[in-house]
Amino acid sequence: MINFYDSNERKLAEQSSDLSSPRHEPLNPYQHFRHRLGEEILRSRRQDHPFTVMRIVVGSVDEHVSPQAQVESALRSSIRGYDVLYTMQPGEFAIVFPETPGRVAHKIADRIRNNVNGQGRWTGPILIQTSIGVACFPEDGTNTEALLQTAEQSLNQDRKNFVR
Repeated sequence: MINFYDSNERKLAEQSSDLSSPRHEPLNPYQHFRHRLGEEILRSRRQDHPFTVMRIVVGSVDEHVSPQAQVESALRSSIRGYDVLYTMQPGEFAIVFPETPGRVAHKIADRIRNNVNGQGRWTGPILIQTSIGVACFPEDGTNTEALLQTAEQSLNQDRKNFVR
């Protein structure tokens, strides 16, 4: 029997075990997301494939309503099994879409918005605001900082376009 392993995965496993020791704090969702984003940049460069990262902020206009579980379910039903969904904090998400070019990412963003805002999903008249920022590697940036900055700018522009 031949065993294959990815040296990056082994290195990450070693780092993770180091991070769980009393000397280090565990990674928070944002740090884990940034780490995964860096790995995806390296993989995409090596294989010469694009990928997309999305920042999503979902909130109800009624500040007393927080449909977190329903939103996560809607997001998961909008993405493929190998896409990586991160819950950054309640109502804030990030998704990494491996091997996904920009033109496809914008179609996915529309599907996400429709699924999250879908009629019949919420009990009572709740107005959901879904803002999505998209950044594609390598067009929108070739490093973590550039991609996150582009996604944040796109997210802020989408927020401005929301009409009540």
